[in-house]
Amino acid sequence: MICITRMMQQKIITTLSDKLINGLPGWNAQKSMSPVDTHRYLNPPDTARQSAVMILISKVTSIEPQISYIRRTSRYPDDPHSGQISFPGGGQESSDQTLLDTAVRECHEEIGVSEKDYTILGPLTPIYVYVSNYLVQPYIGYTNDVLSYKIQTDEVDDVIEVPLSYISHKSSIKTMDYSIRGNIIHNMPYYDLQPDILWGATAMITAELIELISE
Repeated sequence: MICITRMMQQKIITTLSDKLINGLPGWNAQKSMSPVDTHRYLNPPDTARQSAVMILISKVTSIEPQISYIRRTSRYPDDPHSGQISFPGGGQESSDQTLLDTAVRECHEEIGVSEKDYTILGPLTPIYVYVSNYLVQPYIGYTNDVLSYKIQTDEVDDVIEVPLSYISHKSSIKTMDYSIRGNIIHNMPYYDLQPDILWGATAMITAELIELISE
């Protein structure tokens, strides 16, 4: 478990910044939370759409950093990610010069947090989401301030703030048989966010982030 103190907040920033430059654990970390056969995440087709998400780490109290997730709206049942927990983000648009621009724009559009509210630390390892055919590039943003949100209700139902000290503890990881779109995923690993569950590509991205912080 990561015991977070004020001194460790700066250590987290320094540690992440250094490791983002010097090398990422990539699939070795991601696969621990993979719900299905590994090859589905490792072989994006040329037709995969480029996309990006923003991992926001901020303070909710004076000493406790947290990660901000969103619960996607469930009003569109045909959306394969309807109602799921994810990071703010989406597909690259013609106005985006880079995938970082995509992550920043989507974060502002979906939850009202702009680039001036945080510092970009760098990217994590891309991951292919085969269900929606997105190749997702995660970025980490960090602030010592408490964030405020303005939710775009057409896409997002809620923001879920999860303490790093909780999600980094092994007891937050559980398994279950999960039924989705007429199929059952047996022994699916997930983070228990009580009552929400965090699984799939977002959980795999989270696993890489936690490994970087915990090393």
